[in-house]
Amino acid sequence: MDANENENHNQVLQAEVDADRSKFLRMVFQYASTQPCYDLNTLPTDSSNTNHKDSEERPCYNSNDRPTDLRNDRAHNSAPRDEVKALLRQLSELDKEYASKSSMEGKMAEALAMIDAWKNQYAGANNDSDQLEALHKAREQLSTNPSAEDVFTFGLEWVGFDAGRQAKASYNMNYARFRANYGIGHNAIKALIDCLKEKKYKINLRGLMMTLSWYKHYLSEYVMEGYWGLSPKTVRDHLKRYTKMIQSLKPNKITFDGWGNDEIHIISVDGCNFRTQEFRLDPNSKWYDHKSHSSGVKYEFALAIRSNRLVWINGPFPAGGKHDLTVYRGGTKADGEKNWDKDALHAKMPPGKKAIGDSGYKGVSSVVTKSKAHSEGFSEFIARAKNRQETFNMRLKIFDILTKRFRHGVTTEDKLEQHKSVTEAICVLVQFDMENGHPLFTVE
Repeated sequence: MDANENENHNQVLQAEVDADRSKFLRMVFQYASTQPCYDLNTLPTDSSNTNHKDSEERPCYNSNDRPTDLRNDRAHNSAPRDEVKALLRQLSELDKEYASKSSMEGKMAEALAMIDAWKNQYAGANNDSDQLEALHKAREQLSTNPSAEDVFTFGLEWVGFDAGRQAKASYNMNYARFRANYGIGHNAIKALIDCLKEKKYKINLRGLMMTLSWYKHYLSEYVMEGYWGLSPKTVRDHLKRYTKMIQSLKPNKITFDGWGNDEIHIISVDGCNFRTQEFRLDPNSKWYDHKSHSSGVKYEFALAIRSNRLVWINGPFPAGGKHDLTVYRGGTKADGEKNWDKDALHAKMPPGKKAIGDSGYKGVSSVVTKSKAHSEGFSEFIARAKNRQETFNMRLKIFDILTKRFRHGVTTEDKLEQHKSVTEAICVLVQFDMENGHPLFTVE
């Protein structure tokens, strides 16, 4: 078997693994649906702890708003054991399926070991409560190494679309629901997780998805506390941790390179403003954003014209303190070119290469702007490059955290640092999304 055939064979095997793991998930969901007041997401992981005041996982509530502790609830303890036995039989069948593939190595053997661990943990439980906790732990184990299908299923469930609602809807409907809650697709999130794991980060899918949901809807921690069943402090800790993780991928994903020697027009560039709360410790008109008529900050973004890549981020700057051209050059005309910032985009442009920008960039030789002297074909090329840049800006602004007034940070420096962390993290997410099924349109 040659290298290509072996690679195709491995891909087929991995697809079978993903399908079986998803099958296991649906078994868990099916059993959980038989418990009227039971929610797998809210089961405490410490069986000795029945005081939920400071616990990360909170008890669920029934339709009458009566607090229900799952470990003490009579209806729960008297749940039909037929369902437990049925699920055990299903797990045994799944185990046999993997056993029949035991000759396969690598990921198949690893998956078989995981199924064995889940089955033994579940079968060794003494009562319904311990068995349900075993299922909860199985889900947690799976969430550290999910497939794209797992991301899709888990993600929809955590925002209110359980297995039953998912089954009743088309894939396109479920996909639209997913993007509306997380901003990017599940394949992009899977690629993100793989990249984070390569950097040796420990990932919990639920914490990561909660962070993406926060970017998308920008809810307060007290609102998220109710939706995700976590204390405000735990919510804050998760958001900070995963934001820093995602931001750390910027040097790997956003690099200023990758064009051919024969290319002349290599990037499009534009400034983009985002609203913030007022900088009360630094009251100054430089923060005034004339577009939103409020306080804000400015970033500079550059896209590769012939590939789906963000290649440059620069900022934040006071929204009214610097013109787009000043940011690009690293100084004003009055400062003199010798005194311009050597780390500005103008200084990074390779000799003979050009950027495409709007009319705000007139006056600098390395940027081409629209002109009546251009041919019809070249004018169309410039227009499409600028429209593509605006499309990217809109993909950033579908995240409410960049559209609503940014409210985090105490000092001016702290506000800017936190905004930069979030903005760069979202740029990394959008880059993953462009690479995994959601590209920008082509210019040529």
